[in-house]
Amino acid sequence: MKKKIIVWIIAFFCTAVCSYGLESEIVGYTTKTIPANTRMMIAVQFDKTDGTQFEFDEAFHLDAVGPKAWESAEDEDCIPGWHTDAPELQIPVGTVNRGYRDLWWCQNAWDDDLGDFVEGWADLQGMYITSQRMLRDHGVWLIAGTNDMKVTMNGMVKSAASDTISASAGWNMLKLPYPMTLNVDDPKIDWNLAGVDAWVTTNDESCVFDWYVTAPVLRIQENAIDKVPYTIDKAYRDLYYSSKTWDNELCDFVEGWANADGFHAADATIPEGVAFWFVVTNAVISTISKE
Repeated sequence: MKKKIIVWIIAFFCTAVCSYGLESEIVGYTTKTIPANTRMMIAVQFDKTDGTQFEFDEAFHLDAVGPKAWESAEDEDCIPGWHTDAPELQIPVGTVNRGYRDLWWCQNAWDDDLGDFVEGWADLQGMYITSQRMLRDHGVWLIAGTNDMKVTMNGMVKSAASDTISASAGWNMLKLPYPMTLNVDDPKIDWNLAGVDAWVTTNDESCVFDWYVTAPVLRIQENAIDKVPYTIDKAYRDLYYSSKTWDNELCDFVEGWANADGFHAADATIPEGVAFWFVVTNAVISTISKE
């Protein structure tokens, strides 16, 4: 009997260790802090355990207390202007010209199905919004209220060795498919772009005038942006894709991302958990490798 118990304990221990090891490979989390009254482009780089995209009400775990949207269940209307200082979520419908779906975090949204108040995301009328699947390749805006807000995203890390992100013509708020910090010229990512020549010859003293106007654009958020007004000065790092950008270290031309002066942006990275603007004139599918 003792031998059976020992064998069972060993089997249980091995199963627990193996299960933990497997889970640690496929499950992860990312946490970001958004300063009060600022906005950040957030990337949910995880899937649900069944491999599907999260609904927005499942995707974010907020360390924030929202305002009250209602005084009581007997009221016919919510509190006027309740959402003004509430944490806000803006979900792109597609490219930026198609707009966003705006929701606000409150401590007592009215849930018609339950016939009661719940904490969660609500529309302007204070009604609890239960579901909308996140767009596969897109990030979202998260806007803090009057206090600093911490947001955590967690879930399953894609097991595939590579994945793609798709951009339509126009401004796309995209995210990397894996939780990683990635140099924009890392071989892990194939942007699948045709670059614009920033220079004519190595003897030029300056790059081609306005070469970047027709180039694909990458805008990486470096600082939180004020909620109101939109003070975006120095909030982004703007890069342009060139087939001939000058690399000072190599003293030669290379293909890749450059600043407006045509110099290779060798140190530019997309941080983990942060979305970015990808502006193209034609639809593009880029490929990212996990390792």
